[in-house]
Amino acid sequence: MTNLSAYPFLRLSFCFALGIVAFHYLGNEILADWWLLLAAFIVYAFLAIRNSFKHQFLLSILACFIIFSLGAKRLESFKDEKRNNHLLTVSDSARAYKAVIVGVPEEKAKSLRCKLEVYSIWTGENWEPTSGLVNAYLNKEKGTNLDYGDLLYVSGKPEVTTPPANPGEFDYKGYLVYNRIHHQQFIGNDFEVIGHQAPSLILEKANTLRAFCVDQISGLITDKYARGVTLALVLGVKDDLDDELIQAFSATGAMHVLAVSGLHVGIIYAIVFFFLKRIGLSKRKYRWALAVLSVLILWVYAFLTGLSPSVLRAVTMFTFVAFGRALSRHSNIYNTLAASAMALLCYNPYLIMSVGFQLSYLAVFGIVYLQPKLYELIEVKHTILDKIWAITCVSIAAQVATAPLSMLYFHQFPSYFLLSNLFIIPAAFVILLNGLLLLVTSSISILATPLAWLLTKIITLVNGLVIWISSWPGSTLNGIYLSILDTWLIYAL
Repeated sequence: MTNLSAYPFLRLSFCFALGIVAFHYLGNEILADWWLLLAAFIVYAFLAIRNSFKHQFLLSILACFIIFSLGAKRLESFKDEKRNNHLLTVSDSARAYKAVIVGVPEEKAKSLRCKLEVYSIWTGENWEPTSGLVNAYLNKEKGTNLDYGDLLYVSGKPEVTTPPANPGEFDYKGYLVYNRIHHQQFIGNDFEVIGHQAPSLILEKANTLRAFCVDQISGLITDKYARGVTLALVLGVKDDLDDELIQAFSATGAMHVLAVSGLHVGIIYAIVFFFLKRIGLSKRKYRWALAVLSVLILWVYAFLTGLSPSVLRAVTMFTFVAFGRALSRHSNIYNTLAASAMALLCYNPYLIMSVGFQLSYLAVFGIVYLQPKLYELIEVKHTILDKIWAITCVSIAAQVATAPLSMLYFHQFPSYFLLSNLFIIPAAFVILLNGLLLLVTSSISILATPLAWLLTKIITLVNGLVIWISSWPGSTLNGIYLSILDTWLIYAL
Protein backbone atom coordinates (compact mmCIF):
# COMPACT_ATOMS: atom_id res chain seq x y z
CA MET A 1 0.00 0.00 0.00
CA THR A 2 2.83 2.37 -0.79
CA ASN A 3 1.26 3.96 -3.88
CA LEU A 4 -1.72 5.87 -2.50
CA SER A 5 -2.86 6.90 -5.97
CA ALA A 6 -4.16 3.33 -6.35
CA TYR A 7 -6.51 3.87 -3.39
CA PRO A 8 -8.56 7.00 -4.19
CA PHE A 9 -11.48 6.23 -1.85
CA LEU A 10 -9.06 5.52 0.99
CA ARG A 11 -7.67 9.05 0.64
CA LEU A 12 -11.09 10.65 0.13
CA SER A 13 -12.72 8.91 3.10
CA PHE A 14 -9.76 9.85 5.32
CA CYS A 15 -10.06 13.53 4.34
CA PHE A 16 -13.84 13.45 4.83
CA ALA A 17 -13.50 11.87 8.29
CA LEU A 18 -10.76 14.35 9.20
CA GLY A 19 -13.09 17.22 8.29
CA ILE A 20 -15.79 15.78 10.56
CA VAL A 21 -13.41 15.36 13.51
CA ALA A 22 -11.89 18.83 12.97
CA PHE A 23 -15.31 20.51 13.01
CA HIS A 24 -16.34 18.57 16.12
CA TYR A 25 -13.33 19.80 18.10
CA LEU A 26 -12.62 23.19 16.48
CA GLY A 27 -16.08 24.32 15.40
CA ASN A 28 -16.73 27.06 12.86
CA GLU A 29 -13.06 28.08 12.78
CA ILE A 30 -12.30 25.47 10.13
CA LEU A 31 -15.44 25.96 7.98
CA ALA A 32 -14.79 27.24 4.46
CA ASP A 33 -17.30 29.52 2.75
CA TRP A 34 -19.28 28.01 -0.11
CA TRP A 35 -17.84 30.51 -2.58
CA LEU A 36 -14.32 29.34 -1.68
CA LEU A 37 -15.29 25.71 -2.16
CA LEU A 38 -16.84 26.55 -5.54
CA ALA A 39 -13.70 28.39 -6.60
CA ALA A 40 -11.53 25.45 -5.53
CA PHE A 41 -13.73 23.05 -7.50
CA ILE A 42 -13.56 25.21 -10.65
CA VAL A 43 -9.76 25.39 -10.43
CA TYR A 44 -9.61 21.62 -9.86
CA ALA A 45 -11.87 20.91 -12.86
CA PHE A 46 -9.83 23.27 -15.09
CA LEU A 47 -6.52 21.63 -14.16
CA ALA A 48 -7.93 18.12 -14.41
CA ILE A 49 -9.27 18.76 -17.93
CA ARG A 50 -5.80 19.92 -19.02
CA ASN A 51 -4.50 16.53 -17.80
CA SER A 52 -1.04 17.82 -17.06
CA PHE A 53 1.19 15.76 -14.73
CA LYS A 54 2.94 18.86 -13.48
CA HIS A 55 -0.29 19.86 -11.67
CA GLN A 56 -0.81 16.54 -9.86
CA PHE A 57 0.39 17.83 -6.50
CA LEU A 58 -1.88 20.88 -6.69
CA LEU A 59 -4.80 18.68 -7.77
CA SER A 60 -4.25 16.46 -4.73
CA ILE A 61 -4.18 19.46 -2.38
CA LEU A 62 -7.38 20.89 -3.89
CA ALA A 63 -9.17 17.51 -3.71
CA CYS A 64 -8.20 17.02 -0.06
CA PHE A 65 -9.32 20.58 0.79
CA ILE A 66 -12.70 20.13 -0.92
CA ILE A 67 -13.45 16.73 0.66
CA PHE A 68 -12.18 17.92 4.09
CA SER A 69 -14.49 20.95 3.92
CA LEU A 70 -17.46 18.86 2.80
CA GLY A 71 -16.93 16.57 5.81
CA ALA A 72 -16.97 19.57 8.15
CA LYS A 73 -20.09 20.99 6.49
CA ARG A 74 -21.86 17.62 6.64
CA LEU A 75 -21.44 17.52 10.41
CA GLU A 76 -22.57 21.15 10.68
CA SER A 77 -25.81 20.31 8.85
CA PHE A 78 -26.23 17.06 10.81
CA LYS A 79 -26.12 18.80 14.19
CA ASP A 80 -29.51 20.29 14.97
CA GLU A 81 -28.92 21.99 18.33
CA LYS A 82 -28.51 25.44 16.75
CA ARG A 83 -32.13 25.56 15.65
CA ASN A 84 -34.22 28.20 17.38
CA ASN A 85 -36.75 25.67 18.67
CA HIS A 86 -34.23 23.08 19.88
CA LEU A 87 -34.52 21.80 23.45
CA LEU A 88 -31.17 23.35 24.34
CA THR A 89 -32.67 26.81 23.88
CA VAL A 90 -36.20 26.25 25.25
CA SER A 91 -36.00 23.42 27.84
CA ASP A 92 -35.77 25.84 30.81
CA SER A 93 -39.25 27.15 30.04
CA ALA A 94 -40.81 23.69 29.76
CA ARG A 95 -43.36 22.54 32.35
CA ALA A 96 -44.35 19.43 30.39
CA TYR A 97 -43.84 18.05 26.91
CA LYS A 98 -45.06 15.61 24.30
CA ALA A 99 -42.67 13.12 22.74
CA VAL A 100 -42.55 9.97 20.64
CA ILE A 101 -40.49 6.87 21.48
CA VAL A 102 -37.94 6.55 18.67
CA GLY A 103 -36.07 3.46 19.86
CA VAL A 104 -36.97 0.06 21.25
CA PRO A 105 -37.34 0.46 25.06
CA GLU A 106 -34.49 -1.23 26.94
CA GLU A 107 -35.21 -3.00 30.22
CA LYS A 108 -32.77 -2.08 32.99
CA ALA A 109 -32.50 -3.43 36.54
CA LYS A 110 -34.91 -0.89 38.05
CA SER A 111 -36.29 1.09 35.11
CA LEU A 112 -37.11 1.20 31.42
CA ARG A 113 -34.77 3.27 29.24
CA CYS A 114 -36.38 5.03 26.27
CA LYS A 115 -35.11 7.43 23.65
CA LEU A 116 -37.71 10.15 23.26
CA GLU A 117 -38.00 12.70 20.46
CA VAL A 118 -39.76 15.81 21.78
CA TYR A 119 -42.09 17.57 19.38
CA SER A 120 -43.94 20.02 21.65
CA ILE A 121 -43.43 21.67 25.06
CA TRP A 122 -45.89 23.26 27.48
CA THR A 123 -44.54 26.56 28.83
CA GLY A 124 -47.37 27.11 31.30
CA GLU A 125 -49.29 29.27 28.84
CA ASN A 126 -49.30 27.41 25.50
CA TRP A 127 -47.84 24.52 23.53
CA GLU A 128 -44.81 25.36 21.40
CA PRO A 129 -43.31 23.14 18.68
CA THR A 130 -39.77 22.04 19.44
CA SER A 131 -37.22 19.36 18.59
CA GLY A 132 -34.58 17.38 20.43
CA LEU A 133 -33.92 13.98 21.94
CA VAL A 134 -34.14 12.91 25.59
CA ASN A 135 -32.53 9.91 27.26
CA ALA A 136 -35.43 8.97 29.57
CA TYR A 137 -35.87 6.44 32.39
CA LEU A 138 -39.44 5.33 33.14
CA ASN A 139 -41.09 3.13 35.75
CA LYS A 140 -40.67 -0.45 34.53
CA GLU A 141 -44.06 -1.68 35.72
CA LYS A 142 -46.04 1.22 34.27
CA GLY A 143 -44.07 1.10 31.01
CA THR A 144 -44.37 -2.66 30.47
CA ASN A 145 -46.28 -2.34 27.19
CA LEU A 146 -44.46 0.68 25.78
CA ASP A 147 -43.19 0.28 22.24
CA TYR A 148 -41.53 2.13 19.39
CA GLY A 149 -43.82 4.89 18.09
CA ASP A 150 -45.87 5.43 21.26
CA LEU A 151 -46.71 9.08 21.98
CA LEU A 152 -46.19 10.24 25.57
CA TYR A 153 -47.25 13.20 27.69
CA VAL A 154 -44.48 13.80 30.22
CA SER A 155 -44.67 16.05 33.28
CA GLY A 156 -41.63 18.12 34.21
CA LYS A 157 -38.69 19.21 32.10
CA PRO A 158 -35.60 17.36 30.84
CA GLU A 159 -32.21 18.37 32.21
CA VAL A 160 -28.99 18.83 30.26
CA THR A 161 -26.86 15.69 30.61
CA THR A 162 -24.11 16.09 33.19
CA PRO A 163 -20.45 15.33 32.32
CA PRO A 164 -18.51 12.59 34.17
CA ALA A 165 -17.54 13.52 37.72
CA ASN A 166 -14.26 11.57 37.93
CA PRO A 167 -11.17 11.65 35.67
CA GLY A 168 -10.91 8.56 33.49
CA GLU A 169 -14.61 7.76 33.91
CA PHE A 170 -16.59 6.80 30.81
CA ASP A 171 -17.88 9.99 29.17
CA TYR A 172 -21.56 9.08 28.91
CA LYS A 173 -22.46 12.66 28.06
CA GLY A 174 -20.10 12.56 25.08
CA TYR A 175 -21.59 9.23 23.98
CA LEU A 176 -25.08 10.75 24.05
CA VAL A 177 -23.94 13.87 22.18
CA TYR A 178 -22.64 11.65 19.37
CA ASN A 179 -26.21 10.35 19.15
CA ARG A 180 -27.56 13.94 19.16
CA ILE A 181 -28.96 13.51 22.69
CA HIS A 182 -28.31 16.46 25.01
CA HIS A 183 -30.93 15.88 27.72
CA GLN A 184 -31.97 13.22 30.19
CA GLN A 185 -34.82 12.78 32.64
CA PHE A 186 -35.80 10.27 35.30
CA ILE A 187 -39.51 10.32 34.55
CA GLY A 188 -40.70 7.49 36.77
CA ASN A 189 -44.51 7.44 36.77
CA ASP A 190 -44.93 11.01 35.49
CA PHE A 191 -46.08 10.10 31.98
CA GLU A 192 -49.17 9.04 30.07
CA VAL A 193 -49.56 7.32 26.71
CA ILE A 194 -51.58 9.62 24.42
CA GLY A 195 -51.40 7.76 21.11
CA HIS A 196 -49.20 5.95 18.64
CA GLN A 197 -47.49 7.27 15.52
CA ALA A 198 -44.31 5.50 14.42
CA PRO A 199 -41.76 7.86 12.81
CA SER A 200 -40.73 5.07 10.41
CA LEU A 201 -43.12 2.35 9.25
CA ILE A 202 -40.16 0.24 8.03
CA LEU A 203 -38.45 0.39 11.41
CA GLU A 204 -41.72 -0.41 13.18
CA LYS A 205 -42.23 -3.51 11.01
CA ALA A 206 -38.61 -4.57 11.60
CA ASN A 207 -39.02 -4.25 15.37
CA THR A 208 -42.29 -6.21 15.23
CA LEU A 209 -40.61 -8.98 13.26
CA ARG A 210 -37.68 -9.11 15.68
CA ALA A 211 -40.08 -9.30 18.65
CA PHE A 212 -41.87 -12.22 16.94
CA CYS A 213 -38.54 -14.00 16.37
CA VAL A 214 -37.59 -13.44 20.02
CA ASP A 215 -40.85 -15.05 21.13
CA GLN A 216 -40.28 -18.04 18.83
CA ILE A 217 -36.76 -18.69 20.15
CA SER A 218 -37.77 -18.07 23.77
CA GLY A 219 -40.54 -20.64 23.45
CA LEU A 220 -38.18 -23.30 22.14
CA ILE A 221 -35.05 -22.76 24.27
CA THR A 222 -35.88 -23.00 27.97
CA ASP A 223 -32.35 -22.77 29.40
CA LYS A 224 -31.91 -19.07 30.22
CA TYR A 225 -28.15 -19.01 29.54
CA ALA A 226 -28.51 -20.73 26.16
CA ARG A 227 -31.50 -18.53 25.31
CA GLY A 228 -29.59 -15.36 26.20
CA VAL A 229 -26.62 -16.26 23.98
CA THR A 230 -28.89 -17.36 21.10
CA LEU A 231 -30.90 -14.14 21.16
CA ALA A 232 -27.74 -12.02 21.38
CA LEU A 233 -25.85 -13.87 18.65
CA VAL A 234 -28.70 -14.35 16.18
CA LEU A 235 -30.89 -11.27 16.73
CA GLY A 236 -28.71 -8.84 18.69
CA VAL A 237 -31.05 -8.88 21.72
CA LYS A 238 -28.96 -8.78 24.91
CA ASP A 239 -31.71 -8.40 27.53
CA ASP A 240 -31.45 -12.04 28.68
CA LEU A 241 -27.65 -12.16 28.97
CA ASP A 242 -26.27 -12.93 32.43
CA ASP A 243 -23.82 -10.34 33.81
CA GLU A 244 -21.33 -13.03 34.87
CA LEU A 245 -21.42 -14.53 31.38
CA ILE A 246 -20.86 -11.12 29.77
CA GLN A 247 -17.85 -10.57 32.00
CA ALA A 248 -16.46 -14.00 31.07
CA PHE A 249 -16.81 -13.34 27.34
CA SER A 250 -15.19 -9.93 27.77
CA ALA A 251 -12.29 -11.36 29.78
CA THR A 252 -11.49 -13.93 27.09
CA GLY A 253 -11.68 -11.52 24.14
CA ALA A 254 -14.85 -13.16 22.83
CA MET A 255 -17.30 -10.33 23.48
CA HIS A 256 -17.53 -9.57 19.75
CA VAL A 257 -19.52 -12.80 19.35
CA LEU A 258 -22.37 -11.47 21.50
CA ALA A 259 -22.74 -8.25 19.48
CA VAL A 260 -24.33 -8.83 16.07
CA SER A 261 -22.02 -7.03 13.67
CA GLY A 262 -19.39 -7.70 11.02
CA LEU A 263 -18.55 -11.26 12.13
CA HIS A 264 -22.15 -12.43 11.94
CA VAL A 265 -22.96 -10.64 8.68
CA GLY A 266 -19.69 -11.96 7.25
CA ILE A 267 -20.67 -15.53 8.19
CA ILE A 268 -24.07 -15.14 6.53
CA TYR A 269 -22.46 -13.57 3.44
CA ALA A 270 -19.98 -16.48 3.22
CA ILE A 271 -22.79 -19.07 3.53
CA VAL A 272 -24.96 -17.33 0.93
CA PHE A 273 -22.01 -16.87 -1.41
CA PHE A 274 -21.07 -20.56 -1.06
CA PHE A 275 -24.58 -21.85 -1.85
CA LEU A 276 -25.14 -19.44 -4.76
CA LYS A 277 -21.82 -20.51 -6.25
CA ARG A 278 -22.87 -24.15 -5.85
CA ILE A 279 -25.94 -23.59 -8.04
CA GLY A 280 -23.81 -22.10 -10.78
CA LEU A 281 -24.07 -18.36 -10.16
CA SER A 282 -20.30 -17.97 -9.86
CA LYS A 283 -19.92 -17.67 -13.62
CA ARG A 284 -18.96 -14.26 -14.95
CA LYS A 285 -22.27 -13.73 -16.75
CA TYR A 286 -24.20 -14.25 -13.51
CA ARG A 287 -22.05 -11.92 -11.37
CA TRP A 288 -24.79 -9.29 -10.95
CA ALA A 289 -27.40 -11.91 -10.08
CA LEU A 290 -25.00 -13.27 -7.46
CA ALA A 291 -24.41 -9.78 -6.03
CA VAL A 292 -28.10 -8.78 -5.96
CA LEU A 293 -29.26 -12.04 -4.37
CA SER A 294 -26.55 -12.04 -1.69
CA VAL A 295 -27.18 -8.37 -0.84
CA LEU A 296 -30.94 -8.96 -0.72
CA ILE A 297 -30.48 -11.82 1.77
CA LEU A 298 -28.16 -9.70 3.92
CA TRP A 299 -30.74 -6.90 4.10
CA VAL A 300 -33.46 -9.41 5.00
CA TYR A 301 -31.26 -10.48 7.91
CA ALA A 302 -30.76 -6.82 8.88
CA PHE A 303 -34.56 -6.46 8.90
CA LEU A 304 -34.76 -9.57 11.08
CA THR A 305 -32.51 -7.94 13.70
CA GLY A 306 -34.66 -4.81 13.85
CA LEU A 307 -32.29 -2.78 11.62
CA SER A 308 -29.93 -2.21 14.54
CA PRO A 309 -27.12 0.31 13.85
CA SER A 310 -24.29 -2.26 14.16
CA VAL A 311 -25.96 -4.61 11.67
CA LEU A 312 -26.73 -1.76 9.27
CA ARG A 313 -23.04 -0.79 9.32
CA ALA A 314 -21.94 -4.35 8.60
CA VAL A 315 -24.56 -4.97 5.90
CA THR A 316 -23.64 -1.70 4.18
CA MET A 317 -19.99 -2.75 4.23
CA PHE A 318 -20.72 -6.14 2.65
CA THR A 319 -23.12 -4.56 0.16
CA PHE A 320 -20.22 -2.53 -1.19
CA VAL A 321 -18.01 -5.65 -1.19
CA ALA A 322 -20.63 -7.65 -3.15
CA PHE A 323 -21.17 -4.95 -5.77
CA GLY A 324 -17.43 -4.31 -5.93
CA ARG A 325 -16.93 -7.96 -6.88
CA ALA A 326 -19.66 -7.67 -9.51
CA LEU A 327 -18.04 -4.60 -11.07
CA SER A 328 -14.66 -6.30 -11.35
CA ARG A 329 -13.08 -9.58 -10.32
CA HIS A 330 -10.00 -7.57 -9.36
CA SER A 331 -11.73 -4.83 -7.38
CA ASN A 332 -9.58 -3.28 -4.68
CA ILE A 333 -10.90 -4.32 -1.26
CA TYR A 334 -9.38 -1.26 0.44
CA ASN A 335 -11.22 1.07 -1.92
CA THR A 336 -14.43 -0.89 -1.42
CA LEU A 337 -14.24 -0.73 2.38
CA ALA A 338 -13.29 2.96 2.31
CA ALA A 339 -16.22 3.72 -0.01
CA SER A 340 -18.64 1.96 2.36
CA ALA A 341 -17.21 3.93 5.31
CA MET A 342 -17.61 7.22 3.45
CA ALA A 343 -21.21 6.36 2.53
CA LEU A 344 -22.00 5.67 6.18
CA LEU A 345 -20.33 8.91 7.28
CA CYS A 346 -22.35 10.86 4.72
CA TYR A 347 -25.49 9.39 6.28
CA ASN A 348 -24.37 9.90 9.89
CA PRO A 349 -21.06 11.79 10.33
CA TYR A 350 -21.00 11.11 14.08
CA LEU A 351 -20.41 7.41 13.34
CA ILE A 352 -16.71 8.30 13.22
CA MET A 353 -16.95 8.78 17.00
CA SER A 354 -18.65 5.40 17.51
CA VAL A 355 -16.46 2.77 19.16
CA GLY A 356 -18.29 0.05 17.23
CA PHE A 357 -17.68 1.78 13.90
CA GLN A 358 -13.99 2.30 14.63
CA LEU A 359 -13.37 -1.24 15.86
CA SER A 360 -15.37 -2.83 13.01
CA TYR A 361 -13.41 -1.15 10.25
CA LEU A 362 -10.07 -1.56 12.01
CA ALA A 363 -10.74 -5.28 12.47
CA VAL A 364 -11.69 -5.75 8.82
CA PHE A 365 -8.72 -3.74 7.55
CA GLY A 366 -6.44 -5.69 9.88
CA ILE A 367 -7.77 -9.04 8.66
CA VAL A 368 -7.58 -8.05 4.98
CA TYR A 369 -4.04 -6.68 5.26
CA LEU A 370 -2.34 -8.82 7.92
CA GLN A 371 -4.04 -12.22 7.76
CA PRO A 372 -2.65 -13.26 4.34
CA LYS A 373 0.88 -12.19 5.37
CA LEU A 374 0.68 -14.16 8.62
CA TYR A 375 -0.88 -17.20 6.95
CA GLU A 376 1.95 -17.39 4.39
CA LEU A 377 4.60 -17.53 7.13
CA ILE A 378 3.91 -21.22 7.82
CA GLU A 379 2.83 -23.84 5.30
CA VAL A 380 0.57 -26.41 6.97
CA LYS A 381 -0.31 -29.46 4.89
CA HIS A 382 -2.63 -31.19 7.38
CA THR A 383 -6.21 -30.02 6.68
CA ILE A 384 -7.37 -29.63 10.30
CA LEU A 385 -4.12 -27.97 11.43
CA ASP A 386 -4.31 -25.67 8.42
CA LYS A 387 -7.81 -24.53 9.47
CA ILE A 388 -6.57 -23.94 13.03
CA TRP A 389 -3.65 -21.90 11.69
CA ALA A 390 -6.01 -19.88 9.44
CA ILE A 391 -8.33 -19.03 12.37
CA THR A 392 -5.29 -18.15 14.50
CA CYS A 393 -4.06 -15.74 11.82
CA VAL A 394 -7.50 -14.10 11.62
CA SER A 395 -7.56 -13.72 15.40
CA ILE A 396 -4.05 -12.23 15.55
CA ALA A 397 -4.72 -9.84 12.66
CA ALA A 398 -7.97 -8.55 14.18
CA GLN A 399 -6.43 -8.24 17.65
CA VAL A 400 -3.34 -6.37 16.41
CA ALA A 401 -5.57 -3.93 14.52
CA THR A 402 -7.99 -3.28 17.39
CA ALA A 403 -5.91 -3.77 20.56
CA PRO A 404 -4.60 -0.18 20.97
CA LEU A 405 -8.10 1.27 20.52
CA SER A 406 -9.64 -1.34 22.84
CA MET A 407 -7.10 -0.51 25.54
CA LEU A 408 -7.78 3.21 25.07
CA TYR A 409 -11.53 2.76 25.62
CA PHE A 410 -11.78 -0.25 27.94
CA HIS A 411 -8.40 -0.20 29.78
CA GLN A 412 -7.94 -3.97 29.54
CA PHE A 413 -6.50 -6.70 27.33
CA PRO A 414 -7.60 -10.37 27.11
CA SER A 415 -4.48 -12.52 27.55
CA TYR A 416 -5.95 -15.74 26.13
CA PHE A 417 -7.73 -14.32 23.08
CA LEU A 418 -5.86 -16.72 20.76
CA LEU A 419 -7.11 -19.78 22.60
CA SER A 420 -10.70 -18.57 23.05
CA ASN A 421 -11.08 -17.52 19.41
CA LEU A 422 -10.00 -20.97 18.22
CA PHE A 423 -13.36 -22.34 19.32
CA ILE A 424 -15.43 -19.15 19.56
CA ILE A 425 -15.26 -18.29 15.85
CA PRO A 426 -16.28 -21.80 14.64
CA ALA A 427 -18.89 -21.94 17.42
CA ALA A 428 -20.35 -18.60 16.29
CA PHE A 429 -20.69 -20.05 12.79
CA VAL A 430 -22.52 -23.16 14.08
CA ILE A 431 -24.74 -21.26 16.56
CA LEU A 432 -25.74 -18.62 14.02
CA LEU A 433 -26.56 -21.20 11.37
CA ASN A 434 -28.54 -23.35 13.81
CA GLY A 435 -30.30 -20.30 15.23
CA LEU A 436 -31.48 -19.20 11.79
CA LEU A 437 -32.58 -22.77 10.98
CA LEU A 438 -34.47 -22.80 14.28
CA LEU A 439 -36.34 -19.65 13.27
CA VAL A 440 -37.21 -21.09 9.86
CA THR A 441 -38.49 -24.38 11.36
CA SER A 442 -40.00 -22.92 14.56
CA SER A 443 -43.54 -23.83 13.51
CA ILE A 444 -42.54 -27.45 12.73
CA SER A 445 -42.03 -29.01 16.15
CA ILE A 446 -40.57 -32.27 14.84
CA LEU A 447 -37.64 -30.27 13.41
CA ALA A 448 -37.49 -27.34 15.83
CA THR A 449 -37.36 -29.40 19.05
CA PRO A 450 -34.17 -31.37 18.24
CA LEU A 451 -32.56 -28.21 16.80
CA ALA A 452 -33.31 -26.32 20.02
CA TRP A 453 -31.89 -29.22 22.08
CA LEU A 454 -28.70 -29.31 19.98
CA LEU A 455 -28.31 -25.53 20.15
CA THR A 456 -28.68 -25.61 23.94
CA LYS A 457 -25.98 -28.28 24.29
CA ILE A 458 -23.55 -26.41 21.99
CA ILE A 459 -24.02 -23.09 23.80
CA THR A 460 -23.74 -24.75 27.23
CA LEU A 461 -20.40 -26.23 26.15
CA VAL A 462 -19.17 -22.89 24.76
CA ASN A 463 -20.28 -21.00 27.89
CA GLY A 464 -18.50 -23.53 30.09
CA LEU A 465 -15.25 -23.18 28.11
CA VAL A 466 -15.43 -19.38 28.16
CA ILE A 467 -16.05 -19.26 31.93
CA TRP A 468 -13.25 -21.79 32.51
CA ILE A 469 -10.69 -19.81 30.50
CA SER A 470 -11.77 -16.53 32.14
CA SER A 471 -10.97 -18.10 35.55
CA TRP A 472 -7.33 -18.72 34.61
CA PRO A 473 -4.71 -16.53 36.32
CA GLY A 474 -4.07 -13.31 34.43
CA SER A 475 -6.90 -13.90 31.97
CA THR A 476 -7.40 -10.15 31.75
CA LEU A 477 -4.76 -7.45 32.06
CA ASN A 478 -6.59 -4.56 33.77
CA GLY A 479 -5.60 -1.00 34.56
CA ILE A 480 -4.14 -0.16 31.14
CA TYR A 481 -4.51 3.58 30.55
CA LEU A 482 -3.48 5.07 27.23
CA SER A 483 -3.83 8.63 25.99
CA ILE A 484 -4.99 9.36 22.44
CA LEU A 485 -1.39 10.28 21.57
CA ASP A 486 -0.18 6.94 23.01
CA THR A 487 -2.71 5.13 20.83
CA TRP A 488 -1.61 6.93 17.65
CA LEU A 489 2.05 6.20 18.44
CA ILE A 490 1.34 2.49 18.96
CA TYR A 491 -0.43 2.34 15.58
CA ALA A 492 2.48 4.21 13.99
CA LEU A 493 4.91 1.61 15.36
